[in-house]
Amino acid sequence: MWAIVKKEVKSYFLSPIGYVFIGLFLAMCSVFFYLDIVQYGSLQFENMFYSASTILTFIIPILTMRMFAEERKVGTEQLLYTSPISLTQIVLGKFIAGLIVVLATELCTLFYLIILSLFGAPHIQTAIVTLLGFFMLSMSYISFGMFASSITENQIIAGVITIRIFHNNMVLTKL
Repeated sequence: MWAIVKKEVKSYFLSPIGYVFIGLFLAMCSVFFYLDIVQYGSLQFENMFYSASTILTFIIPILTMRMFAEERKVGTEQLLYTSPISLTQIVLGKFIAGLIVVLATELCTLFYLIILSLFGAPHIQTAIVTLLGFFMLSMSYISFGMFASSITENQIIAGVITIRIFHNNMVLTKL
């Protein structure tokens, strides 16, 4: 399983996908940090993550759309299935690799907390719980993105399916 995690993490950072994911997420978080916190003079770090959860709807598909669709398109899917590891280990390996990229991105958002601590005393416990909840939300988004990637061999279709379902979910929760 760890060989798959290593291969997937390496593929994220040897191609632009990982960097695009991290760059888009941090750029949008910077905008929301300014709009939700700095502009109002607030010290509530968690306000930014309400807006950042909307960002996940559109950038998690960038991360997950190629997980299984590319394997099927290139033909390496059969190699994975005939390898000595189980299907569960393959899925968990790809899932953990996606989580590593999200975790690296989320750790970069701690710089916003450091900036806030320079101007006051933000609630550290609330910030940690917010980061944990955001990580769990990311886990659920990655799992659905993996599912969408597994039902098609086209990466773009997998991304569109994921975005569409996430968008429908957002619309239903706001009603």
